[in-house]
Amino acid sequence: MKINLLDIVDKSFSTYAAMTIQDRALIDARDAIKPAPRQCMYAQLLEKITYKKPFKKSNKSVAAAMDHFYVHGDASCYALLARMAKSFAMRYPLEDFDGSYGTISGGNTEAASRYTEMRLGELGTLMYEGIDKNCIDKWFNNYDDTEQFPSVTPSLGYYNICNGTLGIATAISSSIPQFNLKEVNEAMIKLLWNPDIDYNEIYCPPDFCTGSTILNADEVKETLKVGHGRSIILRSTVTYDDKEHCIYITDVPYGVYTGTIVNQIKDCVEKGELLGIKKIDDLSTRVANIKIILEKGVNVTKFVKDLYKLTSVQSSYTINMVMLDNGTTPKIFGWREALQAHLNHEKSVYTKIHEFDLNTIFKRINIIDGLLLAIANIDEVVELIKKSNNKNEAKDKLISRFGFNEEQATAILKMTLSKLINLEIESFKNEKEKLLLEAEKIKEILNNKDLLYKEIEEGLRRVANKFGDDRRTVLKNLDYKGTSEDAEPIEKKELIIYYTNLGNIYTVESSTLMKSRRGSKGKKIKLADNEVITKIISDTFMHLLQVVICALFLLMNYHLIQKLIFLNF
Repeated sequence: MKINLLDIVDKSFSTYAAMTIQDRALIDARDAIKPAPRQCMYAQLLEKITYKKPFKKSNKSVAAAMDHFYVHGDASCYALLARMAKSFAMRYPLEDFDGSYGTISGGNTEAASRYTEMRLGELGTLMYEGIDKNCIDKWFNNYDDTEQFPSVTPSLGYYNICNGTLGIATAISSSIPQFNLKEVNEAMIKLLWNPDIDYNEIYCPPDFCTGSTILNADEVKETLKVGHGRSIILRSTVTYDDKEHCIYITDVPYGVYTGTIVNQIKDCVEKGELLGIKKIDDLSTRVANIKIILEKGVNVTKFVKDLYKLTSVQSSYTINMVMLDNGTTPKIFGWREALQAHLNHEKSVYTKIHEFDLNTIFKRINIIDGLLLAIANIDEVVELIKKSNNKNEAKDKLISRFGFNEEQATAILKMTLSKLINLEIESFKNEKEKLLLEAEKIKEILNNKDLLYKEIEEGLRRVANKFGDDRRTVLKNLDYKGTSEDAEPIEKKELIIYYTNLGNIYTVESSTLMKSRRGSKGKKIKLADNEVITKIISDTFMHLLQVVICALFLLMNYHLIQKLIFLNF
């Protein structure tokens, strides 16, 4: 018997590749969640380990996940759940955590599970709202075929693309940045009502949980339009304090640990590539904060430039919007297509929930009609039941004598005779009337696209108002020396203009290279008593603006010109 090993290897590899792509590494475009966290969160929901209940030991969540669905080890399960609580890893954490989940100094630094407590957070729980109303068509069996978990979460009002993702499968990978919830939901509302809206109207720049500054905002915008292209160039916030003669590094690029930066700096010092460091301290907790004390005589500008060039103080984040289309096929999604995938999912889920509610109402009305008929013939119904030898006989007699259907007869027989005798006809008539009105409202929504869209919009706004926050990532556009990914940015001077309530104008020159720490001994604005800054204007065309301002004031009277104070002219 001949065996074709090539065919066997090809088939086995294809099976393995499909498994890693669909069941492990890539998110579903509809809810932007991978299978493993979806399983773990659903297990917590089943065991009622949610924000509505007190915290439970983390081992409870791990045990629940492994008991129901999770197929890997307990250590990886705990790490997965803990990560979903980390404010420096998740833009919008899905888990509540009590205890130490680590610091931004290094990865997987959370305390042992026996010392911590966790539960599914409010936002994580929200993603499963409506799951019990048959709104998800496809479910998967667990590892021993005793339970099922959903192929996708309902995720009404919230699109987890806000938390971004990194995934490496077989011969394919995904890298999606984080976004701002308020901006994303507002964009989806616009797209919902106008599918042909201009891309500029729905574009949302990346917004990372660690803040940082994007140096090539326009390039990123074009990349997200098609789903792949130039990487995001991210830079930490570097602040110079000339009082202490030190610099502080905060708002590090997403995915970069401060411990990594410190080690890189130390390596550069050993190699003689970075000179002039007196001391370096990693003061980071859940927020990045590295302090570097410099030696006297160090050229701070050159030092900071070297820091950007040699370490991850400036880093990049790849954009590759690969997601599973309808949970099956890998596909590169542009920004519009990604938002539309979630909107289509919400339309489907809302529709199915309303259909479920409508069917539930009709089932209840059917029971009420049966009870009303039974009340109208209560003496005969009671006598018939008493004379029956068993429930099946009683059911057959009720159906034969009064025309009850199976559900109505069953409902009548579930009641005790004393309760059946004391049923009140008015209460059932009132209940039926309310149910009919509710059914009409649901039918109207199902038959009117605008009403359905209005409901989706309200859900998106409600979630954005409750869980949304302000942007953390700053957007800039710097020119570059060269065209390669690691090309050096051309730093620009910036003129900051302050206008006060007394009509005074002050200007200060700053740089895109670094900031000056408040309270340092550099140029400061001295305000008069009762004088406050009412408006701030900044522009990189410093000299041009200064000339324009001077020209404008020369056309005015001399006394106003005297009020123009240039600190750096």
